[in-house]
Amino acid sequence: QLIQIDIDAGQIGMNHPVEIGIHADAKETLQSLLVELPAEIGNAWSDAWPAIRAATGGPSEWLIDTLRAELPDDAVVFTDASEMAYRMHTDFPAYLPRSFFYPSNYIALGWGFPAALGAAVAMPDRVVVGFSGDGGFVMTCQELATAARYRLRIIILIHNDSTYGAIKHMQRNKYEGRYRDTDLNNPDFLQLAQAFGIPARRAADA
Repeated sequence: QLIQIDIDAGQIGMNHPVEIGIHADAKETLQSLLVELPAEIGNAWSDAWPAIRAATGGPSEWLIDTLRAELPDDAVVFTDASEMAYRMHTDFPAYLPRSFFYPSNYIALGWGFPAALGAAVAMPDRVVVGFSGDGGFVMTCQELATAARYRLRIIILIHNDSTYGAIKHMQRNKYEGRYRDTDLNNPDFLQLAQAFGIPARRAADA
């Protein structure tokens, strides 16, 4: 069940059906709610989270868990706008400040890979990971030439599901499954990387 507070009435219920929609300023509303709540309410979110994660798991879980286990604590991770990145917001532990980045506000699709390249130049002593969906990666994949030319130390991960997943999800929920221009004709990403002289592998499990 979702209760959504939003200063923009048009956003209420846009991404998920709401039990209660409150058209108001979130800060003022939450401050008013605090007056009504008991001083101690426990940590209900921590208690509920394991069951939520188990119910919504899948490939994202083993990928996120494997990444966190294998990467050093000070690794710098950049995510593009993608369904997997949305999961990483809640599931991927960042142990240090400024070690997890996402293109918030304007959600510039295609940002993740070139942003990670910039970090690899600025921080050559850190492990840098760029995580993109297939749609976003194709928008800036020509920067493989930059990675190859400067021999940048970077790990590039692409979640390839041949669709603009987040947009298709919105079309399914908001427009009764009337899909339009969300399925992709992708290149063979392994051959694309190899064409630039960059080693590439395909992973199907942890």
